[in-house]
Amino acid sequence: MAVIAIITQTTSAQGGFGITAGVVSSNYSAKYEDLTISLKSKVGLTFGVMGNLPLSKSFSFQPGVNYVQKGASVSSDGDKATIKLNYIEAPLNFVYNAPEKNGHFYAGAGPSLAYGISAKTTANGVEEKGHFGSGPEDVAKPFEIGANVLAGYQFAGGVNIAVNYNRGLNNISSDGSTKEHNYYFGLRVGYMLSGKK
Repeated sequence: MAVIAIITQTTSAQGGFGITAGVVSSNYSAKYEDLTISLKSKVGLTFGVMGNLPLSKSFSFQPGVNYVQKGASVSSDGDKATIKLNYIEAPLNFVYNAPEKNGHFYAGAGPSLAYGISAKTTANGVEEKGHFGSGPEDVAKPFEIGANVLAGYQFAGGVNIAVNYNRGLNNISSDGSTKEHNYYFGLRVGYMLSGKK
């Protein structure tokens, strides 16, 4: 909540502040020694707040705080399992803006910081609550550092639409025997409550 308050106060005073919501198609790579485990994408939800702080006429800094549902699924011989990993994620994007007559295109990239808040596994219809931690019984380590790229269009009235790709950089495996990384594609629609130009 403190991070959200800082974003809203800073960007509303000097730039723009808005809300976003959308869907993500998430997956993660899992590798054990030389064996790569094949997983399937999972669709999840995301929503949050974003700021836009101008750095120059064409460049701006866009911090945000989002709830993101990550995870993946796997199926084999009729059996299916899904893991749902829920994160609070803070993307810190540096963006180039290209003005148009009725709005502007924007594209950028930056790091992201995420922290796991809840997890759940489902195997053949049976759900079980999971936990973040560094022990072998935990589903994943809670802290994640990622890289984010995005592109979008903001209309003059304040509505914007954007796509992004986020890739986790650090190994989130809790047992140390595998290398696991989250990644997802996102589609978001937002509305700037201030700084709509």
